[in-house]
Amino acid sequence: MLSALIFKLSALIGGDERILGSGDFVARVLEKTNELEERRINKPSLEELLRKVSADMGIKLNELMSVSRRNQISMARAIV
Repeated sequence: MLSALIFKLSALIGGDERILGSGDFVARVLEKTNELEERRINKPSLEELLRKVSADMGIKLNELMSVSRRNQISMARAIV
């Protein structure tokens, strides 16, 4: 009962019961959390990243995943 009342009050003042602080602070925290979540969702897969790096560096995908110590291949691996 009390938690439901707190939830309703926090909604009225723009707060969130999980975060202590003023309504403005809570809004900023939630906005930042949403930004981080969007970045996580839009992150490319490892396969996409490998393909992009190998294309940009002008090396074959199998070279990128090989044990070669050639400078260009090592640099590409460092990017990934």
